[in-house]
Amino acid sequence: METFKKIKANKKWIIFFAALAILIVAGLFYFKARNLEDFNPLIKEKLQDLVSNGSDGFYQLTYDSLKSDVYGGTVILKNVHVFPDSARLLHLDSIHMKPADIFDLSLTTLAIDGLDFTDFLSNKKIDLKIIYINNPTLEIFHEKNDSLKNKKDTASIQTVYQRISTVLNRFSLQKLAIKNMEVIHHNYISDEKESTTRFDKVNMQFEDLLIDSLTQYDSTRFMYAKNAAITLGKFKFPTADSLYTISMDSIYINAANKTVNIDTFAFTPRNGKDAFVAKMPYLKERYSVGFEHVSLNNIDWWGFVSNEGFSAKNMILKNGKLQIYADRNLPPFPKSKVGNYPHQILMKIKLPVSLDSVIISDLDLTYEENNPDSKLQGKVFFNNINGFIANINNNPQAAASPVMKIKASSDLMDAGKINAEFLFNLNETKSGAFSISGNMGSMDAKKLDPVTQPLGLFKIDDGTVKSLSFDLKGNDHNCSGQFTFLYNDLHIEILKKGNDDGEQSKKGFLSFIANTFIIKKSNPGNNGDVRTVTASAERDIHKSFFNLIWKTLLDGFKQTIK
Repeated sequence: METFKKIKANKKWIIFFAALAILIVAGLFYFKARNLEDFNPLIKEKLQDLVSNGSDGFYQLTYDSLKSDVYGGTVILKNVHVFPDSARLLHLDSIHMKPADIFDLSLTTLAIDGLDFTDFLSNKKIDLKIIYINNPTLEIFHEKNDSLKNKKDTASIQTVYQRISTVLNRFSLQKLAIKNMEVIHHNYISDEKESTTRFDKVNMQFEDLLIDSLTQYDSTRFMYAKNAAITLGKFKFPTADSLYTISMDSIYINAANKTVNIDTFAFTPRNGKDAFVAKMPYLKERYSVGFEHVSLNNIDWWGFVSNEGFSAKNMILKNGKLQIYADRNLPPFPKSKVGNYPHQILMKIKLPVSLDSVIISDLDLTYEENNPDSKLQGKVFFNNINGFIANINNNPQAAASPVMKIKASSDLMDAGKINAEFLFNLNETKSGAFSISGNMGSMDAKKLDPVTQPLGLFKIDDGTVKSLSFDLKGNDHNCSGQFTFLYNDLHIEILKKGNDDGEQSKKGFLSFIANTFIIKKSNPGNNGDVRTVTASAERDIHKSFFNLIWKTLLDGFKQTIK
């Protein structure tokens, strides 16, 4: 009898647990079959609250369908659209507080894995494994808003965490993968003009992303992520003046390593030389720049993303070409160029800039000029330029040194080795104070004919350059300093102006007079004394910094040989 009672009692528990197991399994199958349809309105409300609160009510979220699986912890959204609230936009515009950048994001599918629905719906936290976003389109509308800049109180700007904290205490994500995103940037320069830039095949991967009270100010993270990698495929876009195109083959950003690597950067004119000149009302140099590789290291992402400035350890430029062309048939630039020396331009940049160094490796530079007198194009080129620019900083008080230095060495005309150093005092930009020193080794003087014949109207028949050295100081108005040019057996031919075909004939008598009575054939002369002169030049305010340097060196050359 006792045994029967035990069996009966055990049977009750067996039936209870069996019923409970059936209920749980049935519930799971119900949730899986129903795809949480009963909870979808709650999920939708939660997602929309997160987007709205995270953007201070500026953005809205819509989607066509939501498929969720409580058993698998997955959510799939179809045809998602995040866009600005039109009423909110009009209100902010009316009080001159409309953001300078407005975003519009659309995507066909957003997949979320690892969602704990209990936490998600109870306003506690969201901890996810993976979010996949494929083929999204992000449009950015940028319009300069000076009134917003003047009114904005940086102390009142909330972090993303502070904005979402009313509905969420914590958000974490192990991995966010965005594949093949198209980014379209609309830049409204004025009410009438718009510039559009497209970035295709943008891929992003963020790892260990965490938004909470501790990470909202964590400068070791990039957009709240411990690790982030962003790659962009080929793209190009025109400059604001439509004269040039900027293009890059690929960009790779590694946020964890604080690096950016760019392959094949190019800044190229959109028109050939003649077409470029035809567009110009006055003389303006035409530039073409290209580098096989550009890299930036140790970037301060936190300051850059928060618009506090740009700071990096160094920039490396490898295997480049820089070509400059000027046509002197055009009238000179009508306005003053005073205030446009390199360090003065740096100080005009409103965004704080701090770059320890720019390292240049294997750059070829060519300057070509069309001379109306000779009807020829003169060309000077520097090969294998290697050097650096140190202390690029528009806050001299925060810099280790108040001097920006440029130092480089190269081969001149494939013949002579030349070294130069520029020093720009960042505390004296109002006067434009600078200094430049340099030296050059021996070379065959006849190698300079491509410069002297079209631009100087004389040809070097013979001569050897032994060395050249100079030490100059200048400012906004003039430049002067010591100049020493050592050479042997100089013999020149003075040329007439070129005809319409660019042919030049020599002035025989003047050449004879110059070589016999005017030109000193060597330095040092027969007495062994070295002639060192004080070269000087007054600045033409309509011309560039390098024109002043060239005029000063030319004055030293003329004084030495006469």
